[in-house]
Amino acid sequence: MAEVRFDRTASRSVLGTMNDFVFQLECDSAAGRSRDLLALAMFLNRTPVSPLDYERPDDAARRLLGIDPGPWQPRMVSKSPPPAGAMSSVHQLHVSIREVQPEVWRRVQVRSDVTLSRLHGTLQTVMGWTDSHLHQFRYAGRIYGRLDPECPSILDERGARLVDLLGAPGDRLVYEYDFGDGWEHEVVLEQVLQAEQRGEYPYVSAGARACPPEDCGGPSGYEHLLNVLADTRHPERHDLVEWVGGHFDPAAFDAEVINRTLRGRRRHDSLKRKR
Repeated sequence: MAEVRFDRTASRSVLGTMNDFVFQLECDSAAGRSRDLLALAMFLNRTPVSPLDYERPDDAARRLLGIDPGPWQPRMVSKSPPPAGAMSSVHQLHVSIREVQPEVWRRVQVRSDVTLSRLHGTLQTVMGWTDSHLHQFRYAGRIYGRLDPECPSILDERGARLVDLLGAPGDRLVYEYDFGDGWEHEVVLEQVLQAEQRGEYPYVSAGARACPPEDCGGPSGYEHLLNVLADTRHPERHDLVEWVGGHFDPAAFDAEVINRTLRGRRRHDSLKRKR
């Protein structure tokens, strides 16, 4: 190969997807193959990819690369009852994105017996993400996420309840989203409250600032994006304004809009259960 060129991609969502594929292949111990990540990136560059083309990035990676994970036995989801009082109590959480200033944060109330799997869906909505990438929870040296035969150390997030991990004010865990951009969220238990009889949960009571755009390059990329958008003379400004859809207000936050979305999700989940 006589020449290698690097240039900006026309779609940063493609770059984010490729980063997810790379993470997946780093967990590819079950396949027993040695892979050149540069060769992988070049291969994917010739492959049409869109965030809408897959439900999970690891599924797409296996399909594209012909990986057969083989038979495997998932861990059983815990059927043990929640601790006494967990059904009638609420965890008030302070959630903030690490390494982003000014701080992007939310105060959200969730039922204490919520599983980490459902908490993931809630955090996606309250923060403003689109659930287009992989995620995981880190707590006390353990990792919780979606079961994966190629990463046997991951514990099943469907069998872990929030109340079993965070019990006293000040307890915390880390929620990581998009392993390419590396968005880490500090999730801190502020207090445990009695659930209101007609209360609707999850519920956002406060917060500040808009969620960073997907695939903007993590905290450092987001900082660069904000600096460029604030500089009317910056040579990249036109391209990045177009990339964010014409306008992006980093100070925007509306708890009522988020709560309406949460209510819509609850109605949707209720209809699915009835079916």
